[in-house]
Amino acid sequence: VLAVASVSTTALTYVRPTPHVLLASLVIAWAFCLVSMLLCMRHVFARGRVTFNHLLGATCVYLLLGALWGLTYAMVHAVHPSAFRMGDGARALDLDDCMYFSFVTLTTTGYGDIVPVARLVRTLAYLEGAAGQLYVAILVATLVTRYVAPSEDVSASGPSRPAPPPPR
Repeated sequence: VLAVASVSTTALTYVRPTPHVLLASLVIAWAFCLVSMLLCMRHVFARGRVTFNHLLGATCVYLLLGALWGLTYAMVHAVHPSAFRMGDGARALDLDDCMYFSFVTLTTTGYGDIVPVARLVRTLAYLEGAAGQLYVAILVATLVTRYVAPSEDVSASGPSRPAPPPPR
């Protein structure tokens, strides 16, 4: 339902490009990405042996996280057009620019060609950068460790180890 609503409202923005239609389209697309990300996370965090599909799911979650932040920046820009400053200043910010800014921020590349000016956007940018680094450092590292060492029993008490030999 959200996919159809997202495609419909996006098409409507080309026919009737009003700020309200654009904002509605962005909100619906954001909700679609959020639901998709939550469904992927449910699979990624499933108990059991980690397979290659879990790693692909974790990658999808990371990409959807970038898309969610990009849509969030686009919503802020739709409400507050002067929240960003373009390096060239020649044109207005669009959705592609918001996605670009999001992934540059998520990966902490930071080229500086799009600068967050408004306090809210600056806060969102550093939160996204921290979230991107923590995601890779914690979740992906944990999944890869479980994928590489599937023979260990990873339970709440930790990996199982053989008992040490008795003292002589």
